[in-house]
Amino acid sequence: MANEFIEKEVTKERTGANVSPIQVDTQSRYLLNPTNVEGVSVKTPSKIPVHENMFIEAIGKIAKESEQLKLNNEKNLLDIAMKNKDLEFEEKWSTVQDKYGDRFEEYLKDYNEVIKSKKSLIVNSKYLDSLEKRAFSDNVDTNYKDWGVKEGVKRNQYYIKEQNDIALATLEQRRAIGAKYGLNDDEKAKENYTYMRDTIEQIAKLTGMSEEEKIVMLGKNIGGTEVARLNNRIMEIQNSSMTIQQKKVEIDKVLAYMDNEKIVSDLVDTTMEYYKGNDEKTAREYLKVQFEGETKNVLKGIKSTINEIQREEKARARAAAAEARARRRAEKERIQMLQANFNIAYNSGNYTTMENAITAKTSKGVRYDDRILGEISALESGNINSSRIYHITGKSVKEINANNEYIKGYVPETVLDNMRVDVANSIRDGKSESQAIIDVASTYSGDNPEMTQLVVNSLTQDGGYTKSIDVGIQAKKGDVIAKAKLGAIGSIEKTRALTPQLDGAQIEEYTSTDEAQIMINKLVEKGADRYTAKKAVAEYNAGLRIQEYSLRTGNQADKDILYTGDISRKDKKNANKKMKSIVNQDTAVEAFADSITPRKRMKSTGLKGDLKLWIN
Repeated sequence: MANEFIEKEVTKERTGANVSPIQVDTQSRYLLNPTNVEGVSVKTPSKIPVHENMFIEAIGKIAKESEQLKLNNEKNLLDIAMKNKDLEFEEKWSTVQDKYGDRFEEYLKDYNEVIKSKKSLIVNSKYLDSLEKRAFSDNVDTNYKDWGVKEGVKRNQYYIKEQNDIALATLEQRRAIGAKYGLNDDEKAKENYTYMRDTIEQIAKLTGMSEEEKIVMLGKNIGGTEVARLNNRIMEIQNSSMTIQQKKVEIDKVLAYMDNEKIVSDLVDTTMEYYKGNDEKTAREYLKVQFEGETKNVLKGIKSTINEIQREEKARARAAAAEARARRRAEKERIQMLQANFNIAYNSGNYTTMENAITAKTSKGVRYDDRILGEISALESGNINSSRIYHITGKSVKEINANNEYIKGYVPETVLDNMRVDVANSIRDGKSESQAIIDVASTYSGDNPEMTQLVVNSLTQDGGYTKSIDVGIQAKKGDVIAKAKLGAIGSIEKTRALTPQLDGAQIEEYTSTDEAQIMINKLVEKGADRYTAKKAVAEYNAGLRIQEYSLRTGNQADKDILYTGDISRKDKKNANKKMKSIVNQDTAVEAFADSITPRKRMKSTGLKGDLKLWIN
């Protein structure tokens, strides 16, 4: 009534354009402080003089109602707080799988803490009298007892299930163990069955299993294991090294035993040895029906296995015959292809390919080292007919060298690559280019001068090396003049190696003397290109200066002297003296020319390529 009165009093109906009634919130906070309502002021008696006392009376009544509501709200809030404690506890343990197992004590202890916290909320409440607090506390105790009874039941159920699961798992393991025993392992089997029986008896006590259920479980585990032992025997036979016929005889023996009623009786008798119940007749009837079904399935599987073995054997025989035919066909095709490939290979113009074709009957080519040793043997013995090179090319090694030829493919590309690496390493270690090539080639040719030249020609067939290589080869063969020239070449190349890359101005500087110009002209006469000769003389002259400077100063590393021009007259004099000396030595000049003049590109010797080696 009070709210209705106030709402009517403070709601003023107004009319006119775009004017709506004023709606006043009747919540207690506005009613207790009506000055906050737009258009209403209880402090102005002139505006509402008639109803002032009535308004105050209504406010007082609302205040009393609000006090009662406050008490009711506090009780509700207390109850909600206690229920939230329960919800928090349930949420905390909802995902814990073993709260009824190993953590059950922890679970109970945790809920006891919840009860304590609930009672603490009750005791500390300022809005409950002693009787109300007692009522709340008694209700908490009652709910706690009910909860404890229910959780105890759940705990027992969990424990029973847990132990039952463990027992069933042990039965499965016992069956797996028993299934691996052979037919001669009866003592082991009996011990295993005793454990099975005792486990089944415990499960029956724990779960209240019926007599029929216990009998079935005995049959499944003990009888089933016996059947598995028979199956195990079948697998032993199947996986043995016996012939198919022998396997069939042994399997037939098992079948003869299983394919009659005796096996069912034996299985029933074996299982009944472990039966501890009072209804033996029912037990035998159950077991007989059970084993008849199981043995039929096993027999069906065994017969199916035999049929599969026979099918596989026939399939293997057919496959073996087909494979033999395929091998014969493939061999015939291989021989035909080999002959065709031989003809192609032998006529390829590549020495290695041709040689491999000759040895095709052995399916094996000739090793490079053996190839070299065979030719050295032919050279040293003077027996040209023992030379494979002669048979393939129609020329002797000496004849090929005299014609400045190389044999295409005689040195395999992999060997050439190794030789190039060795040459680079020798040059890096201080040897001249020509000397490095000769030494490496000698190592790869049995240190025979003629074979060394043959190998060098294969290595330098692209003309990328200097004529000084030929000097080195002649020196290897014992030519005295060639040996002197090779020594001069080595000295020249080492001197030039001291010089950094020269630019155009520096080349002009180091070839400006008369001696240098004479030297350049002589080199051109010997076949050198003029620019190459000029650059080589500049490098040589600069190298001489560096040598003199290093000897005088002890500075082995500083080559900047070339660019500064800072060199003494004594160094220049000594350098020019050496230059004059070499100009006056014709052998040295020739050696210098050889060191800077590229070899002419080798030409490949002709290969016969007309031999046909038929394979019978």
